[in-house]
Amino acid sequence: MTTVAPIIQTGLSLLDEHSILDPGQLIVLAGETGAGTTSLAMGLIAHACRQGPVLAGVAEMTAVGVLKRVAAIEGDMSWANINRSWRMTSEEFAKFKVVASRLEESHLHVLQGLSLERLEGSISTIRPKLAVVDSVEFFLPPPAWKGSRLEYQTYVANQLARMTREYKTIIILLKSLGRTGTASSPSNLASSGGVEENADQVWLLARRARNQSTLKITKNRGGMSYVSQDIFLDEKTKSFRNQGELQTGISILNETNILAPGQLISLIGEPGIGKTALVIGLVSRAYKSGTVLVNNVESHPTTVLRQLLVSEGYLPSEKLLQSSQLTAEEQANLEKGLARLSEAPIHITHTFDLGVLEKSIVDLHPCLVVIDYINVFLQPDDWQGTRGEYIAHLAKELARMARDHKTSIIVAEMKGRAGTPGNVARSFVEDSADEVWLLKYEAHEDGKRTILEIDKSRSRALGSQEIFLDEKTRTFHGSVATVA
Repeated sequence: MTTVAPIIQTGLSLLDEHSILDPGQLIVLAGETGAGTTSLAMGLIAHACRQGPVLAGVAEMTAVGVLKRVAAIEGDMSWANINRSWRMTSEEFAKFKVVASRLEESHLHVLQGLSLERLEGSISTIRPKLAVVDSVEFFLPPPAWKGSRLEYQTYVANQLARMTREYKTIIILLKSLGRTGTASSPSNLASSGGVEENADQVWLLARRARNQSTLKITKNRGGMSYVSQDIFLDEKTKSFRNQGELQTGISILNETNILAPGQLISLIGEPGIGKTALVIGLVSRAYKSGTVLVNNVESHPTTVLRQLLVSEGYLPSEKLLQSSQLTAEEQANLEKGLARLSEAPIHITHTFDLGVLEKSIVDLHPCLVVIDYINVFLQPDDWQGTRGEYIAHLAKELARMARDHKTSIIVAEMKGRAGTPGNVARSFVEDSADEVWLLKYEAHEDGKRTILEIDKSRSRALGSQEIFLDEKTRTFHGSVATVA
């Protein structure tokens, strides 16, 4: 097994930890149609461009199309806006020009049209650290070829393996396993020809939900096989990233896959303890991974935006509601932050109607939904049960929405009264929740402390952690977590 550091870093923890990418390797990236193999390949190209010359061999995309895809990833820009250039703002266009220029300087090369002769000619001239070929199906056998189409694909893979050794490069060859819905498995790949026999590594990509896929290493001559990882498709850049890598500043929450689709998280605490500050901090990080929907029925959307401005450091918290007292520099920061957040994929709603809320989820496909908070939802006049039973009913419906629409929903629930010694009354949400977070006070000799406790989880260890509120940014940070 190779003991030196890999020549290419991918940005995906599974590959960087278990897949040593060194010269002389042919890697087959296989997946069913629609699984996202091209999106994954574009992300690998973007990372590799920072490390040396890269060759992208494509059959269906143009050179400009490849440049736009990679620029969106490298510049953390909206692929939809770049793809339709008329939608770009002047600021986005200026940023795109800078990123595209940087990519050209980093020697991103695109080969349009695939043949073994043209590909080898480009590799021998460019000597790329990485070549990505999309895909083996587009290599057409010459008229003199006597075998089958699958046999020619095997021959192509054999020749690409030779090129990796001869030119000391890495080649990632994409392979289609059929239409969406077919099983992505090693046996499926094996039955489609001998492509995998020539590969040093085989990666299988299987779509699990709209923004979620599972990446599995099924063959690895230099490391571990049959290891897998769920990865998350960033709707903005159309590239994959590590699922749940939302860094919160609170270690006990970093262990939770906050963005995992299909889950309901209950955040419980007494009034004034900081539930809104905690979820606003999560929103200010989550929108960089995808669309976020915030349903806040207590505050005006402008108030939520101002809270986000404070959370991201654009405005001191003491100036939150004092626009008339801002300095010129603070006013400039306020305008800058508002402009940035107005373009961010954050949608703020103000509804008591679950039907309206579900329609927003269907339309926006958010990676995270925040309900702040559930107690203010009013039951309809014809509701026959108690108030608590109605909140429990709401929780069941929200849990269903999370599963049906493949999103993560955090519900803030107010329990107890300010001044009570840290405990909350029974939650009406927790029975439906996949995780329950308790935000509470604990008495201490030097005064009360704020504790965040994971009280229930279906996927991780329970534990607690003391957390501290930064008065300037109104966000929480944590100490060392304690695992139960």
